[in-house]
Amino acid sequence: MKIKGRPRTSEVQLKNGFYIEVFTKGIKKGMKIRSENKKAMDEAAKLYAYKEVIILGEYKNGIPFIETLITFLTSYITNMNTELLNFVFITDI
Repeated sequence: MKIKGRPRTSEVQLKNGFYIEVFTKGIKKGMKIRSENKKAMDEAAKLYAYKEVIILGEYKNGIPFIETLITFLTSYITNMNTELLNFVFITDI
């Protein structure tokens, strides 16, 4: 009989790369597969086409890359001078 350990208390930190999640039909918990580049991720998704596949996209430092980009842009905009922001918005009109 296999001795079961204590379950994890925190999420697993994902490495940098491109991820897909593969589910067996009817099962709720999937398996994450990491690829080095987008092309390899697309090929892996085609390889598992007979199963349910969700493309998670690119991860950097354990979070989705788009969230990293949004956080950076938000902090950059808040640190900018408000006069410069007003100038940009007026010239865009």
